[in-house]
Amino acid sequence: MPVDCTINIITRRQKLGWKGGPGAVVYRTIREFDRIGQRYVINRAIDKYQLIWAHDSVHGLLDAVLRKKKVIWGPNVVPYPWDLPGLRPRLTNTVCLWPSEWYSTLWKECGFDECPIEVWPTGIDVDEFCPAVSVGKERHVFVYFKARHERLLSSALAVLDKEAFTYEVIRYGEYKYPEYRDVLNRCSFGVWLGMQESQGLAMQEALAAGKPLVVWDVQHLCDAVATWLIPIPKQLSDYPKGTSAAWFDQRCGVVIKSEEQLAPALLHVHENLKLMRPREFIEENLTSKKTSQKFLQIVSKHFQIESEGEIVESEEYQPGLLAQLLCRIHNGTQKVQNIFEK
Repeated sequence: MPVDCTINIITRRQKLGWKGGPGAVVYRTIREFDRIGQRYVINRAIDKYQLIWAHDSVHGLLDAVLRKKKVIWGPNVVPYPWDLPGLRPRLTNTVCLWPSEWYSTLWKECGFDECPIEVWPTGIDVDEFCPAVSVGKERHVFVYFKARHERLLSSALAVLDKEAFTYEVIRYGEYKYPEYRDVLNRCSFGVWLGMQESQGLAMQEALAAGKPLVVWDVQHLCDAVATWLIPIPKQLSDYPKGTSAAWFDQRCGVVIKSEEQLAPALLHVHENLKLMRPREFIEENLTSKKTSQKFLQIVSKHFQIESEGEIVESEEYQPGLLAQLLCRIHNGTQKVQNIFEK
């Protein structure tokens, strides 16, 4: 059920055209809000609204906290607790969102306890990603490759060749959605060689399309390699709880940790294709309808909403001077710390 107020969503993704995973977080949620009649605005002045969702804006989070608003923030504000610029003690009346249990646990194990953390994944469009009418060839698979060592990809392809599988390689950042859907339709299942993910939308889209997966998982956060990655802090370099498969169970396929396990896993999935139910897992846990309802349940659980009518739309949100100053001070302090750590 909708909550009886207007949610003011502070996000940078609207101006970026809702691109990438962070853009999908908001875009898919507001499409469902439209469907159920939940009132919301995007990037309007914070002082006019009682409930703020600071999706990916540090400035928006700070401004909302300083104005003592009801605030839900995340999952794209900052990657680690120590990236929050000041005011952590003032976060007690806010709620932090992360899309998986393992990333919520990471934050707690990093000492973050200033506010509740709720697990809230982004929904998957199960109409856009659905099983093809014609099933792909049984021994034709796709290999999804994202931010891992090239030698691992070479090893995986060598195993596929040896086991007489044909394949298509999908490289992160080098495809568009229609191309991805076409590849999924041509293949019977997939091999996933990706980095750790707080959620992993592309994987879940493949599962929604009915494609079981063999996931060659990461063992540590530093297993991911790419120039565009946010550097992993030294204190987390050996963190063992990260995973490429944040949402996954036996209906979705097999998770492995080494090359030696790849061939048996391929054969297991191939022989059990008709028994696996990856789409069923998505429909139970990750449809846009279910995750949007979960968002509103989190609001009702943590905040007493004061009934309000529709608000005449206010001016566009602009970061406050104090929020900007706190961010600059924090960024300067981080640079000094980095110099001494080198």
